[in-house]
Amino acid sequence: MSISFTKKTIAEVLILLAGAIIAGAGKQYDSPLLLGLGVIVIGAGVVWGGANAIRRRRLIFLHGEARFMTHRYTGAAAVLWGILLVLTGLALTAGGVGITLGQQAALKAFVMQPGAWLIAGGVALFFTSAAALVQQASDGSHEGLRVLLALPGYAFAALGATLGVGLAAVGSWGLWDPAGLMDLSTELRLTAKAWLHGL
Repeated sequence: MSISFTKKTIAEVLILLAGAIIAGAGKQYDSPLLLGLGVIVIGAGVVWGGANAIRRRRLIFLHGEARFMTHRYTGAAAVLWGILLVLTGLALTAGGVGITLGQQAALKAFVMQPGAWLIAGGVALFFTSAAALVQQASDGSHEGLRVLLALPGYAFAALGATLGVGLAAVGSWGLWDPAGLMDLSTELRLTAKAWLHGL
């Protein structure tokens, strides 16, 4: 079985590796400029990978004789993955710019907000679930029995996309009202504890 990296994949990996080395050097020598530059390079590499997935309408990691190694996502599913990668890369790039400009304290305060993590997790869950749903729909058979067997997968992916939207919405509210989000999490924790004790 012959398996090799595509040229564009090699370029993307090299960009990410270069960014990691620069960021590592910045961390090692306590240089916000190098650290921020490294994060910016990593973000640019992720954006480039996402843009390529959107443009080519396929997400390629390896290519070779084995079909399962060729294109993991194609068509609209690859576009959704590409959008997620672009958003991730832009977030990393913005963080790198902030580090370079000496805004580490503000960035740390933002990252420590639970709402920020809920938004990130919700967006990631929505796009990955939507991509899985679209890919399954494009690859699936229209025969009655196979459609029935695929229904749990459709339901799980749809549930994931819905939960992703909900998490992002709660996270957005949490950024606006952090105290309210903390109160809600405390109530949910107490409710869950009471429910477990009642079993």
